[in-house]
Amino acid sequence: MKIKHFYSELEAMRAFYDELGITPNYDCNTDGRVNGTLVEIKLNSTDIPFKQLKRYINAYNSLALPIPQYSLFISFNQREFTFINNENEKIITKAKGQKTTDMLKFLNKEDYIKGWINEFSIVSYNDLFYKNNPSTKKEDFIEEVKNPKTLNIEPYNWNKTGDMERDILDCLGSTELKKRLGAFFTPDEYVKISTEYLRNAIKRVPEGHDYIILDRCAGTGNLEKFLTDEELSHCILNTYVYAEWTTLKGVYGDRVRCIIPHTKEYKDNDGLLSDGDALSEKFIKNPIIKKYINNPKCIIIMLENPPFGEPQAGAERGEKTRKNTTKDYIAIKMKEKDNIKNNVREMANKFIWSAFKYYLKTNDTYILFSPIKYWKSQHIILRKFEEGHICNRLNFHASEGGVTLIRWTNIKRKIKILPMTSDIGKINILFTKNANHSIFDNKEKDKNGIAYLFNSSFEPNYKNCSLKNYRTKPEIKASIPNRWLNKENLFKRLPLFTSNFYPHQNYTSKNIIYKSSDGGIEYQKDKNFLNDCFIWSCLSQQNKCISNDEIKNELCLCQNTEADKLLNIEQRHTTLLEKWEEILKIVKTTDEYNPNYTYGSHQIIKEINIKVETGGYTKKNKPILEHKHTELNSLIKDFKEELKIFYDKYLTPKLFEYELLK
Repeated sequence: MKIKHFYSELEAMRAFYDELGITPNYDCNTDGRVNGTLVEIKLNSTDIPFKQLKRYINAYNSLALPIPQYSLFISFNQREFTFINNENEKIITKAKGQKTTDMLKFLNKEDYIKGWINEFSIVSYNDLFYKNNPSTKKEDFIEEVKNPKTLNIEPYNWNKTGDMERDILDCLGSTELKKRLGAFFTPDEYVKISTEYLRNAIKRVPEGHDYIILDRCAGTGNLEKFLTDEELSHCILNTYVYAEWTTLKGVYGDRVRCIIPHTKEYKDNDGLLSDGDALSEKFIKNPIIKKYINNPKCIIIMLENPPFGEPQAGAERGEKTRKNTTKDYIAIKMKEKDNIKNNVREMANKFIWSAFKYYLKTNDTYILFSPIKYWKSQHIILRKFEEGHICNRLNFHASEGGVTLIRWTNIKRKIKILPMTSDIGKINILFTKNANHSIFDNKEKDKNGIAYLFNSSFEPNYKNCSLKNYRTKPEIKASIPNRWLNKENLFKRLPLFTSNFYPHQNYTSKNIIYKSSDGGIEYQKDKNFLNDCFIWSCLSQQNKCISNDEIKNELCLCQNTEADKLLNIEQRHTTLLEKWEEILKIVKTTDEYNPNYTYGSHQIIKEINIKVETGGYTKKNKPILEHKHTELNSLIKDFKEELKIFYDKYLTPKLFEYELLK
């Protein structure tokens, strides 16, 4: 080893691996594992940390990870090392004054210890077993632990009447695994960023002060996986689901300041630990946490990835929590204390609001993973922004879109821009005062309507917007205004319709860009923009207006409709209209065409551009289909592309300019 004196274990550890050119595995908060050897580095102590190594071995077992056969203990500044057999804690060899490269022979081992089944490891081994054998049954796993064939574990004497077996049965099986895999576990690349934010917060702790790291929805402790032993010693972790608690307890047991719940005493029939319900009044008054909150010499740092959505979403809680979610204690308090009437059902909002209301003192820190709507549009909190990153939901095994990771300081601030980093560069997130449906004039009476606009959701999303010429029951009940369009208001309202169809360029705009009315009605002065929105809306397949024996579609073009009377053609519209007329010309020659109807793109695609059987069959013996009218299908494809180009060129810039998108 190089003759250099180190003052930081982290610095020494990095220097060690850099010199060897090795990237170790840091699972279980160790100083690194290389193949079958666990590495533990101390700066000056030569006392072999057997107790600490044993904790690491137990943690590996609790996560059903390969358990390293050996440990290499290095007293860095003394240039001493000890090579240990983890199975019996016997010292294999010891030496002093070795070069770093001399350690390589201890890091090429491929030997692992057999694991063992206990309350803290059985769920993890269950999940590992069913991950590799998804079609097997609960009984297959029980047989496997009794006579291991695929798992590298010692045989376990399964007894269905034993306390552990009785408690754990409902957590076993491939179905339960699928439920847990459905949770949005935070990917390592984002956990590393949150860990960096956490350390930035720790740096702000005044000298002479204690601090705690509180995670009320820790699950199995994923957010804590890269913390040092010193940082873990400040953690208070909580989980609501027994199947997660077993792993959390096994991995972090005596390494953290506290795990809530302490025991499984209050486990119910659904596998939930009632004293782990972080949104209950009882939890808020927990004396252990209160002790730190009430201590002026203790700084509170909260680190959380709370469940998204309404209670039934249960991202961190598992499926069983759906029928036994927390009472609406926090929702009631949100209404009472801050007069928050809307958005009180969403789980994330309850966690976020309660964090600032009950746990964080002035200048304390909240490091939070959550969709940005809690700040951007719902205004649940307005606090001082320190730093943030836009994470990709795709990496959480969910659909692509932006989820924010932000470090907030508990100081009230009204800010309009959050300067964020992302996987692809720097991005600004803008605050919105109101969604664009607020532009609707509530005093304006709906009369002589030719189409019906249902404009829901804060985010651009065609699934939450409808343009029809008939009502449906769910839309009538919607709390967000629904309006008929007529000749007087049509040009004012169609830009609100077009704002739903903004084509996201990458994940940093989806769930990040919202509809807005912050620009007011300024857009209504731009006649070219209004006309462009009108023509695009009439021609787009997203316009779901139809004709039938009772209804005539008046919001389509070139068929003697009410929309035709409003048409004002400019040079930029000619290509679109020429292609549309070509489509109509072919449509009128088809057997499916009804001369009594007027047609929009939606109805043509659905009822005329149909597929028919070719006479051939797929390997699954299903009939092979192809479009009946090939020329029409080709024209429709080209037309869709032209509409995209038109939207991008003429609508997108104006939607942002007038803050209909923000």
